[in-house]
Amino acid sequence: MRIFVTRAGTPTDPDTLWRELLKRPGTSATAEAVKAFNTHVRFDRELAPGTVLLIPDAADLKEGAGTPVTLGDINQVADDVAEGLKVIAGRTGAGLARLQADHAAVATALKSAGSTRLIDSDPELKKQLQDIAARVKTDVTRATESASQLAELQKLAGEELGKLRKLLTR
Repeated sequence: MRIFVTRAGTPTDPDTLWRELLKRPGTSATAEAVKAFNTHVRFDRELAPGTVLLIPDAADLKEGAGTPVTLGDINQVADDVAEGLKVIAGRTGAGLARLQADHAAVATALKSAGSTRLIDSDPELKKQLQDIAARVKTDVTRATESASQLAELQKLAGEELGKLRKLLTR
């Protein structure tokens, strides 16, 4: 298995791509296999720079087409992705906890008798504090949604890398 990444400044139209990858680009079982491995790519139009293609090893593949990839390489990528997402999830969770703790501390301070008298005596201050409370609630909601989306991303990344491992062990 090989990986080929389209680069900025190089032709990425499908015809040029096939000429770059295959010895006989006309009709090729390898081209069909490349399409099957890369369902995320539309081969009927220009490929965007940075598009990653999985290319099966085949007799009609040009020498040097793509970079060879082993199961060990994929396992390393999977480990790196999992570790990176774990770190991000930890930071996100810690940030959410700090935000909630700060909000709780301010809410407690504002419930004191002195704070309540001051707030009740100043309508402008009362409105400002209500606006701040609404913004904090929005921030907490967004942070909670981000943590949920990150957990989903971790799950999906694991599933996709698992599929890639299966492709490499065929």
